[in-house]
Amino acid sequence: MKKYIYSFFALATMFATAQNQQATQKGNFLIEVNGSTPTFLNGQNSYRNLGNTGVNYFADDFGSGTLKFWSAAAEGGYYIADNLALIAGLGYNDVQAQSKSQTGQDKIDYVSYKVGAKYYALGMIPLSLDYSSAFDQTDYSLTKDINFVSPQLLSVGAGYAYFPNNNVSIEPFVKYGFDLSERKENMLTGGLGFTVHLGAKDTPVAPPADPCSKGDQDMDGVCDNWDKELPSPAGAQVDKDGVALDTDGDGIIDLNDKCVDVPGVAELQGCPKVACNTAELTNTIKGIEFDLNKAIIRPTSYYKLDKAAEILKSCPTSQYSIEGHTDSRGSDAYNQNLSNQRAYAVKQYLEGKGVQQGQLSAIGKGESDLLFKECNPATACEEYKNEANRRVIFVEK
Repeated sequence: MKKYIYSFFALATMFATAQNQQATQKGNFLIEVNGSTPTFLNGQNSYRNLGNTGVNYFADDFGSGTLKFWSAAAEGGYYIADNLALIAGLGYNDVQAQSKSQTGQDKIDYVSYKVGAKYYALGMIPLSLDYSSAFDQTDYSLTKDINFVSPQLLSVGAGYAYFPNNNVSIEPFVKYGFDLSERKENMLTGGLGFTVHLGAKDTPVAPPADPCSKGDQDMDGVCDNWDKELPSPAGAQVDKDGVALDTDGDGIIDLNDKCVDVPGVAELQGCPKVACNTAELTNTIKGIEFDLNKAIIRPTSYYKLDKAAEILKSCPTSQYSIEGHTDSRGSDAYNQNLSNQRAYAVKQYLEGKGVQQGQLSAIGKGESDLLFKECNPATACEEYKNEANRRVIFVEK
């Protein structure tokens, strides 16, 4: 339970302090009007302490007569320090009494005054200490039974100050007055005061600092004050820090990345490497035909090479050497030259179908690497083995 009480008190304190920090500062003035209703702690028929420097009206029917009392007054003060003001007040008081045992009506008026101090504790609790009396200290007798003695009070008080703005506060309060006259009629009063605080001004608000004082030299929409990439590439989308976006985190900004959502490599413009199946490639072009003793590919083999080109384009980072092989018929020099030309012819065809230059190289092996080595001479084995020795294959680099 205590923590809730503390929390409420802290919130109330912060609220009040925020409201009055300008109102009660040193050098300001205040004007206050208050009214109160007395509760007498001892003594009877006491009305003389009501007025002082408040606005009041009081009427009572005493056993020996009737009494009416009213007062009009105001107080002023000056803040000698933050939250602490010296107070002085003047009031006009009017007393009318009618005795039941005598005829006629008596009337007294007098001017009262007050001096004291007022302190706003925690910015919201006005504490007061003051002395009030009248300029006329004569002991009057209004009637035989009703006596009037001018007021002399030393009072202490406390209350709460509500600040609807910096210049006005509404202050309910209680006060205890010690009667310094011979009648010793101490008094407890409760009342409500209205205070105007003069000189309170709103603290001038400095113009906000330019958040983009350094400009935006790369025109990416992010101020250079907090831009972490100066300059960012022209046309690139950037994050809140001015850094070019790299959605897939592959080190290639989205502006230059053809595969934005998949990590890739720079040579493929941000697309991933895809490994080709070497065996599939070789099997695809297996049995391609050339004109007799020439490097001219027969049209009947084009579909095989077209299929091989599509495979190679799907894995552009894979590099291959195209090897041409012959059987053992003819001279070594002739076979070497023919295998070179045929390997190169396959390379040219594939590049013509869109395979990247540099992905392929071509080399002729002649009869140096027979698949069936027993076919040398060629007449030493069946013809299907010689046919298998005449081949073009892919070898991954």
